[in-house]
Amino acid sequence: MRTTVLAAMFLAALAGCGGSVGGKSPEATFRQWKSAVSDRSYGDVWEMVSAASKEQKAIEAQQLSEEAKKAEGPARTALDSTARFLGMSLDDMKKLDGRTLFIADMKMAAESGRDEWDRMSRAEFARADEKGDRASVYVRFEGREDPNPMPLVRENGIWKIDLPAVPLHLPKPGDIGSSLPAPAPAPEKSAP
Repeated sequence: MRTTVLAAMFLAALAGCGGSVGGKSPEATFRQWKSAVSDRSYGDVWEMVSAASKEQKAIEAQQLSEEAKKAEGPARTALDSTARFLGMSLDDMKKLDGRTLFIADMKMAAESGRDEWDRMSRAEFARADEKGDRASVYVRFEGREDPNPMPLVRENGIWKIDLPAVPLHLPKPGDIGSSLPAPAPAPEKSAP
């Protein structure tokens, strides 16, 4: 599970830059990503993700924010644990936005699996298959090509990673594979 979370974070980081920074080719995007990941410039990495990926992260952040605002009892305790695990307070979680959640996810992945993150940050560009405004980037890890391509999409002439379906934040407390404790069940109320 740890490798899966790290791989998802790595894929999120493997993005083409946005705005005035960006790759005019999938390879240029890869090189800019590698620099940002090596420097642990997570705000720069955020600028490298596609609009659809940012929208998905904003939805995830809004859901966590709403849960934090109404959480009571054991649910509040569990969300407080999740917030601390992401390096923030429960009050911070109540004001969460997509960028903040993404950066917290990146930091958590880099810190919780340093050796794996460092290995992945040494990835080398292997090749890109372009089809219109979509591309698949293949990378080599330690001389071996990874068979799983990273999907890119061209937005306004800039290549960006397109990962709207990859959940980047940690599992919620109690989820299978989560290291966070499940909330205790609410005590049953006795009948009057």
